[in-house]
Amino acid sequence: MNFHKAPHARLFFALSCAGVLAACGGGGGGAVPAAPTGNTTPKPVQVISQNGQNITITGSIVGMITGGFSIQGGPGIGYLHVYVNSQTVITGPAPYVGENVEIVGIDPTGSYINATSVTQINSTPLPSPTPSSGPSATPSAPPTPGPSGSPIPLPSGVVSTYGQITSTYGGKFTVQAGRGCGYVTVTAGSGTTYLDGQPAVGQYGEFAGSGSRCGTVSASSISVSSSPFTSGTYPGTVLSATPYGFTLTSGGQNVPVVLTSSTVVFGSTLAVGSNVTVTAMGTASTGLLATQIAVSAPPTPTPNPSSTPSPTPGPISQQHVAVAGLIYGYGGIPTTIPLSQVVPYVNWAFTDEQHAAALRAAGLKVMIYTNFWRNYTSDNPLIGYTDLEPGGAHASAEATDCNGVPIQDPNYGGGYEADPRTSSALAHAQVVVNYRIGQYAPNYDAIFSDDSGAVGGITQPCNYDEPAYDAAVNAVHQSLGMPMWINALGAAPNPANAIDLATPSNVMGAMCEQCYDSNGQQDAVQTGTGWQNVENAEIGMVSQQKIFWAYPRASGDAGSETSIRLYAYASFLLGYDPSYTMFEEALSTPSGFPVMPETGFLPEQPLTTAGNVSGYLAAGGAYFREFAKCYYRGNFVNNCAVVVNSSGGSVPVPSTSYSHSMVLSGSGVLDAGTLAFNGPAVTQLAPGTAAILFP
Repeated sequence: MNFHKAPHARLFFALSCAGVLAACGGGGGGAVPAAPTGNTTPKPVQVISQNGQNITITGSIVGMITGGFSIQGGPGIGYLHVYVNSQTVITGPAPYVGENVEIVGIDPTGSYINATSVTQINSTPLPSPTPSSGPSATPSAPPTPGPSGSPIPLPSGVVSTYGQITSTYGGKFTVQAGRGCGYVTVTAGSGTTYLDGQPAVGQYGEFAGSGSRCGTVSASSISVSSSPFTSGTYPGTVLSATPYGFTLTSGGQNVPVVLTSSTVVFGSTLAVGSNVTVTAMGTASTGLLATQIAVSAPPTPTPNPSSTPSPTPGPISQQHVAVAGLIYGYGGIPTTIPLSQVVPYVNWAFTDEQHAAALRAAGLKVMIYTNFWRNYTSDNPLIGYTDLEPGGAHASAEATDCNGVPIQDPNYGGGYEADPRTSSALAHAQVVVNYRIGQYAPNYDAIFSDDSGAVGGITQPCNYDEPAYDAAVNAVHQSLGMPMWINALGAAPNPANAIDLATPSNVMGAMCEQCYDSNGQQDAVQTGTGWQNVENAEIGMVSQQKIFWAYPRASGDAGSETSIRLYAYASFLLGYDPSYTMFEEALSTPSGFPVMPETGFLPEQPLTTAGNVSGYLAAGGAYFREFAKCYYRGNFVNNCAVVVNSSGGSVPVPSTSYSHSMVLSGSGVLDAGTLAFNGPAVTQLAPGTAAILFP
């Protein structure tokens, strides 16, 4: 993981009449229709009077916007925004969707109103705790609970996209959906449900409907917010089904929940009356776009007094496997991604010294990148290089050939390797480490030692012997005496032999870079003996209770490489232990945050644990491991199995007990990426593929 390498304005809806409301109905000054009666029902805008910019109108609120609400002007007019402030006199309850109101105010442009008063018209339906909805939304009266037990299936062909609205024209919106998608066109129609008002330029929108996430979406539902949407968890009960999903009763509110074809539902059947935990983008006020739904299984009836069924396992505290990432700084994720969105998915982070304190305050562990084993002219800073180069203070630590000539690495402008067997190796390491700690102190939890024990890409040092060389590296690391991660396994000829580099007591674990998949001339999975060696390295690290840090380096588009992702993650799970393994990826995502939804999947209670990968080799050639309990984001899913084909030919799946498989869709966790557990049964694996299986 050498850091020389690529590491790791408000829109107003103009009236279509002649610029002013007076042109659409009623003259300038006199009352036009009679005042509404106590039996008034929601209807389009009616002009009561207008005198220049002073106007009095009645109508029904159809959506809430930032700073006010929208009313429907009827054919030829469309939506009219009404803005309220601290000086506006509100007679009756605070404005809500479905309320019939009389509005007095200023109409400065013919396209919106600054209200001086808003008065509720008698017999308006009572406000619903359901978030505001648009013209096609369900009525604002409290939703009627559906028949208990009625299943709610996932829709077919419904995608979602979200981002900032950059323009609107007619019934279309242009949305900046982020890196990897760019600008997306969203169209709305008569069947579109507006969950909380009409979209405006500068707002952020969530759009679900038919089409393509990164192309054009014909919206069936739209939510808007004045700030970027974030993900949250909402427990509650399914009250009723809706055309876009269902209504959730949560925290005393009735909240609209939008379903897409990629929404993950697990635990039991989603139905009216189900107790659920919804993970979604949005809020109770904007509506929720569900990414996953954990459904509590209904109580299992006791068949007879002597037989008591086992209860469904409750949730666990661990929400994901241990995850590492580059957060801000060189090669890290964009600083536009707030820490509140990072913390739920990451444990250990590389960052720069400017952000280290904030990351630690948010609960992340920070490691300081160092490399005192290989130093180059392109290093920044040059502390290590100037110390090790010929003529440097610790040039005697240079690795040499048997003629005493310093060994040069031609990469990155040229550099030298420090030989751990020399008497100056520790002093050289301390120069680099002390400088880096001085930059971060006290905002770090460990240091990271890159290229530990690595001799690849250069002439081997004189009298090189791997065990002896590794022992000398260990002596230097141990003498540094501080918590340490090392990058040692991926560059070794056989990673399983390099796990001895993790033996010092202060070494917490070792990275295996370019393992399980890689990003050479093109992204590819690792197979054959190389794959077996990595699996044995993982098994060996776990057995000595040191953390195996898998760093597959595929760097292509995450949404296009779901097969590579599944292979790498299944390979990782084959030998993993939740206490002694960590995962990191380098895939490209629209947000720039390369953490995938599958990291939230945690198998537990393995039925077998082998001391060598050969112990997982099943008849027919697949590698296979079963688990009694498997969880997603802490919620129980079912029992499961991982199966990997690392060979060059097709192999059968060695069990007929599993009728479903995991399916990955989309990109990262901040990019609406999802996984599902209801994929088809898998009976055969092509070369270099894998599957995760469920009953």
